Amino acid sequence: MALVKVLESDVPIEGPCVAGSGGLYVTSASGCIFRVDLEGEKLEGIGEEIQGTPKGTCPGRKEDEIFVADTSQSAILTVDCSGRESSNTTVISAGTGVTLKGPGAVARNDNKLYLCDSGSLGETTLANPRGSLVLHDLDTGRSSSLLNECLAHPSDVTVSEGGDIIYVAEMFANRVLRLVRSGGDSYHTTVFCQLSGYLGPSALALDESGNLYVARCDLRTISKESVITIIRPTGEQYADLTVPGPELSGLCYDRSQKCLYITENSTKSLFRYSIST
Repeated sequence: MALVKVLESDVPIEGPCVAGSGGLYVTSASGCIFRVDLEGEKLEGIGEEIQGTPKGTCPGRKEDEIFVADTSQSAILTVDCSGRESSNTTVISAGTGVTLKGPGAVARNDNKLYLCDSGSLGETTLANPRGSLVLHDLDTGRSSSLLNECLAHPSDVTVSEGGDIIYVAEMFANRVLRLVRSGGDSYHTTVFCQLSGYLGPSALALDESGNLYVARCDLRTISKESVITIIRPTGEQYADLTVPGPELSGLCYDRSQKCLYITENSTKSLFRYSIST
């Protein structure tokens, strides 16, 4: 196993995802979506700049399309990364069944989107746990809350293949929740892992064996590093990976699941973690 810095950007980057033919994309709060040139170790801007704050991303339903959570516009956008179509289209906003504070993360399974509606940092806290986990049906265009205004800054969500298990990172409660489908769109919710130390979990990635990678960030005023904790499906924490810089902002696998890509805000860096088999 080895951690390698792939590149250092001019701006903080986050929300990595692999989509389409295997392209890697990241966002910047400045409004830009970037394609990562892994050979040239550089970022290439795609499409028009978003007039908002793009955060988390996930693969879309079409080739080279991604969904983007836009916190300041309180919306989920689709972005065509190929340049063949109009770049940005709003998928979820006011009027789709729920009122959003501002989603910061999004995941997809088939025709369902799952989004963490946290608002801006500090809007949903331990003292004011009003964040939500929202389910959106792409076919009907309707949204509903799976966890309604009860979370202390839900920062990321990941879903098992088939959608039977959902994991949610709740940053300010320093824990990961697990929702297990009980039938239809009903789920049983439990605390999968209560963490200690660091600020809290900021990003999640789930491998094909069910192991959960949890990025745990901290404040740059008190820490110079962060950690990714690997948790087995049983809840056992069995390994930690230390990452330079305290502000982990995103995790995603490549298509082979042999590499984990990691974004870190304070160093404006993209890292690659090679996973041995």
